[in-house]
Amino acid sequence: MSQGKETSLELQNLIVKLKDENKSYSEIAKIVKKPRSTVQTIYRNYVMRGNMLNKSRCGHPHKLSDRDARAIVRKVKKNPKISAPKLADQIATASGKKVHPETVLRILRSGSYNCRVSRKKPFISSVNQRKRLDFASAHVDKDFDFWKTVVFTDESKFNVFGRDGRRKEVDRRVRQQAITSKETLRKAIEHAWAQISPEKTNILVMSMPNRMQAVIASKGDPTKY
Repeated sequence: MSQGKETSLELQNLIVKLKDENKSYSEIAKIVKKPRSTVQTIYRNYVMRGNMLNKSRCGHPHKLSDRDARAIVRKVKKNPKISAPKLADQIATASGKKVHPETVLRILRSGSYNCRVSRKKPFISSVNQRKRLDFASAHVDKDFDFWKTVVFTDESKFNVFGRDGRRKEVDRRVRQQAITSKETLRKAIEHAWAQISPEKTNILVMSMPNRMQAVIASKGDPTKY
């Protein structure tokens, strides 16, 4: 069971002072705005121990301070997509405190944050769903030579590197650079695509017939591609 918040030494001194002035527990509770049971316990402990020092708490102390917790929350506010393992690594680098990612998640949950996985595919409207289905139906019988002549400019993700988890490969490479204008963004995208070899783009070309069949099977909805 978690322990309650400790009463400050100043407030305990006030409770003892008021009790020595023959105030009742109920009167003191109203003055200090604390439950009567709390007031009674504080004074009883003072009489038994002869001082008002709080007993040491049992269990392992918190590894991260309140300052560390606030720093974690600030990092998440600055970059909501950052992961708990990466936050734990940054804490270890900055303060030398090795913490488990679950510890980071507990701190974030206490600050009303939740861990979520972003959608792999964006929502497809009914209009785009119809267009996808029409396109797939019209091109399902096209051979590889046809797809080699197509310039792909759609904004959807193509997994040319196999399963890539939660991030786009090009998007990840671009975000590693400082983007300050449209021109720097254009150069960053061109550089990212230039690093993709022809062999990898051939994977996309070879998969197009299967992609068309998958779109038809899903009636225009998102597919595993």
